[in-house]
Amino acid sequence: MSPGIRALVWDENGAHVPRAVYPQGIRGALAGALAQSGRFQLEPAHLDEPEQGLPPARLDAAEVLLWWGHRRHAELADGRVAELVARVHAGRLGLLALHSGHHSKPFRQALGASGDLGGGWDEDGGPEQVRVCAPWHPVAEGVQDFELAAEELYAAPFHVPPPEAVIVQSFFPRHGKGFPSGLVWRAAEGRVAYLRFGHESCPSLHHPMVQRLIANAAAWAAGAQRRQ
Repeated sequence: MSPGIRALVWDENGAHVPRAVYPQGIRGALAGALAQSGRFQLEPAHLDEPEQGLPPARLDAAEVLLWWGHRRHAELADGRVAELVARVHAGRLGLLALHSGHHSKPFRQALGASGDLGGGWDEDGGPEQVRVCAPWHPVAEGVQDFELAAEELYAAPFHVPPPEAVIVQSFFPRHGKGFPSGLVWRAAEGRVAYLRFGHESCPSLHHPMVQRLIANAAAWAAGAQRRQ
């Protein structure tokens, strides 16, 4: 039996994350989503640790890095970003960015894009309808259309390169706007995935379909299906 995909689960350790929604913080919720699948070895990390939670040995040991940040993107040292992105581009480390991670330095530099939201955002997005667009892709395995009672609205266009696939698409009926909420890319020799879910005041990371997407995307970014 394989020992599991080595996943480094990183967040910015933000004090603004409500413990009533995420008692173990965002990284705890992400680790919980991966643990449900039974496919991963997990290591949590955060911005306030020595070397910002990303020492070279830790990066070298990981197959995939899950990244959640919101208010502290600028605090990440540029040299550390360069080391991380070099590993992604060399195919040594997969990257899965979530929610506001679209504006993180690693995501933007890995894709060579701004990651800006051309259609804006609204924290009070209301209900969200999520539809599977690429049922053939490994990231969509076992995922069915679903709805979230409330989430933060992100609205297209999304300023990123054309993806290899749009895995899921969201529609926010209160606003009449949509967004590609699950995307995957090849970045040089590596893999990058993005999932829009995970606003800190919404319990979306506890939803079973979101958890399935997270586990599938992390496995895909790690290149796990190549080893099966």
